[in-house]
Amino acid sequence: MAARAGSGPYGARGSGFVVLGAVAIVVAACSGGPGSLGRASADPAKDKLAQVIARGTLVGYAELDYPPQSIRVEGGIRAASTKCLTNQMTASEVTGFDVETTKLVAKGLGVEPCFVQPTWTRSPPGAGATGSTSSMAPARSTRRGCSTSG
Repeated sequence: MAARAGSGPYGARGSGFVVLGAVAIVVAACSGGPGSLGRASADPAKDKLAQVIARGTLVGYAELDYPPQSIRVEGGIRAASTKCLTNQMTASEVTGFDVETTKLVAKGLGVEPCFVQPTWTRSPPGAGATGSTSSMAPARSTRRGCSTSG
């Protein structure tokens, strides 16, 4: 019996973020060391990674309504020296699978991790009309044994 799309332990949204996070960790791990990726030659005006490094922060998401992916840390204290914006949470204020992945990538890049909570008032890029984050076209997903219906 085939598993329904999004029926795994992370759901439809979480599994895509986990894969993206794993790819980011591999990229960070292949760098010349903590904080060395892209520092010498990248132009922040054209390169997103150079923008992250120049800013000194990596902004990730924290879906606090979906533990254990993202969880608010009770009593988490915001450091006075944080580079995170006032509308962003710091690493000490959140935890969870997705959050910890972002923290590891930020550490590999030599930047501070910051987090925002998405509102989901509109579908993210690549999302279908049902809110699914699957980028497969319906015909292709059917051939692959996936369902795009809720």
